[in-house]
Amino acid sequence: DFKIDGVIGGSINDQKTAGLSLQGDLSAADFFTPANTIVALPGTYTGNTLSNTSAIVPNHSQLQAIFGNANISYKDWAFLTVTGRNDWSSNLSYTPNDSYFYPSVGLSLIVSQMIKLPEVISYAKVRGTYAEVGNTVPPYLTFIQNTLKSDGALSFNTNAAFRELKPERTQSFELGTDFRFLSNRINFSFTYYKTNTKNQYIPVVAPPSSLVSTGYLNAGNVENKGFEFILGADVIKGDGLNWNTSFNGSLNRNKIIDIASSDKINSIDLTGSGNTSYISRLKVGGSYGDIYSYTLQRDAQNRIVLGGDGTSASPYTPLKSKDFNYVGNANPKFQLGWNNSFNYKDFSLSLLVDGKFGGQVLSLTEALLDEAGASEATGNARKNGGVKIDGVNTNGGAVSATLDPQSYYSFVGGRSGVSGEYIYSATVVRLREAALGYSLPLTNKTFKSVKFSLTGRNLFYIYKKAPFDPEITLSTGNGLSGVDVFNQPATRSLGFNINLSF
Repeated sequence: DFKIDGVIGGSINDQKTAGLSLQGDLSAADFFTPANTIVALPGTYTGNTLSNTSAIVPNHSQLQAIFGNANISYKDWAFLTVTGRNDWSSNLSYTPNDSYFYPSVGLSLIVSQMIKLPEVISYAKVRGTYAEVGNTVPPYLTFIQNTLKSDGALSFNTNAAFRELKPERTQSFELGTDFRFLSNRINFSFTYYKTNTKNQYIPVVAPPSSLVSTGYLNAGNVENKGFEFILGADVIKGDGLNWNTSFNGSLNRNKIIDIASSDKINSIDLTGSGNTSYISRLKVGGSYGDIYSYTLQRDAQNRIVLGGDGTSASPYTPLKSKDFNYVGNANPKFQLGWNNSFNYKDFSLSLLVDGKFGGQVLSLTEALLDEAGASEATGNARKNGGVKIDGVNTNGGAVSATLDPQSYYSFVGGRSGVSGEYIYSATVVRLREAALGYSLPLTNKTFKSVKFSLTGRNLFYIYKKAPFDPEITLSTGNGLSGVDVFNQPATRSLGFNINLSF
């Protein structure tokens, strides 16, 4: 009745990096060698020299681990899995936390084999899992060393050593069910999950009085919870025509529960503001990916507030908010996919439509084109004699004004403008994939099967509001999701496949 198996093991992951960095322009295009690199300081030209070459400080880190898992089953309807892993990280040297353990436990029960269910239910399973995952930190944060430059001078490291650094830890809980009905013609799967990531490694800019350039925090609690489901059915099942359809959907809610309350820090900016018009900010009560930007000042009726009195000496001008305001989050509220597969004799057709609903994205491409007067909006404004605004003055009185296009778009556009005017809905529905296939009837035994197929991905949009593909992002770095700055264009791919089976 009982079956038990398990695994015990260990691993060592040793990483070393070293190299040479060189920054400059190429003398001859597309010839990537140090000798072809022009290295110059801003405003100067030093010719074909390597004065800005520097050695990358060698990094060496090692992660040692032992791990084990046990699987226990009872009468092939109850299954229990227990795992455990202990890591020792050299990156956590000089702290009391270089050794850390994280376990997991999962239980699943096949209810349809435990008890007799109504005939309509072909299969029923319930499952639950609790797991913890540990994660180390970048090297050399706990012991700060100075380095030598190429000329022998000492390069001082002004970062602060963090001797209490802890490993990041993620705790997750999951419950789910799997059902099949009507002799497996209909299937349904549902999963609810909740994860909390704590003790995150967070670099922060220290105050100048500390004489430290970068300090570190080990805090935070980011929660993700939501659900996923799959519903599928064999709508038509026969010798000639077969049609299978399925829906899969997911919903995720992200919340910043804590950042560093013990250090009285309730928000952190992931992108420096500098001369830009937006930032990505982590704030208690907010979500990862929140976008904050300057916006136009508006009254309670959402009318734009205009400064000036409309005279040539003091023309009407829109007013910008004095601080960054929350304008959106790039993450979708809900995702849904619909897949259909058709088979008729030797022909097959599959179609996948998916949609991401909700969320907001920012297009600095539009802002920069507006600033340069090179966009369709600025062309229409010039054609119409200006930018017409029905707003209010600073005293709340109604104002109807026509603003000079160059003045208006120079004010709201660009990297230092009012990027809140360039927020768009991230909702997009597309034909993600389509494939048409034909299996060649065979009369000899050379091949078991020969199938030809035409495939296409990202074929066209069914619905899209943003002026770019919301799935294409400037960077995968923190705080840059959902931001368009002359991103690469979306691509459509078409292909032809031949599949031979012997």
